[in-house]
Amino acid sequence: MADNKQGDVTKAWAATQEQKSAAGRLRIFAWICWIIAIAGEGVGIYFLRQHKFDNGNMPLLIGLLVGIAIFAIAGSMLWKAANRHDPASKANAAAFFFQNQLGAIMTLIAFLPLIVLIFMDKDMDPKNKQIAGGVGAVLAIIATLMGVSFRPPSVEQYTEDMNQCAAQIKSGQPTTRSEEHT
Repeated sequence: MADNKQGDVTKAWAATQEQKSAAGRLRIFAWICWIIAIAGEGVGIYFLRQHKFDNGNMPLLIGLLVGIAIFAIAGSMLWKAANRHDPASKANAAAFFFQNQLGAIMTLIAFLPLIVLIFMDKDMDPKNKQIAGGVGAVLAIIATLMGVSFRPPSVEQYTEDMNQCAAQIKSGQPTTRSEEHT
């Protein structure tokens, strides 16, 4: 067998059935978390339209914002874990982007409409509007940043890592593993 200079000694990496199954379960739980976050946003918008926050109830509004953040972040973390089990391929750039950044996208969907409505509410006390809007904006930024995949895993990276490991085994060197996507 002739040596390949690049160390390409294996086929392209593919997720096993167990990995796909685990990723599927994690994605279902992520969607459940995001649906709960968006439902919390819906409750917040309903209460805002009913003027429940005009003269108080600030703890309720802050609690809703914190709850939205918790479920949005949980969904993002579950989604990222699923992507480590069954990553997207860079071959389709749009699908790769959306699969890896869906946590940030869903977080924005769960926060932005409510925050915009808080700031646009003419009946809410200006001080309460600043507090609630500020808390909401800070939570949205934190949750969105936690949803961003800065170095997302890919089929191509897993294939490269697998090929490098196989080449190290073939040459008798100790194997190393990439820490980039852990």
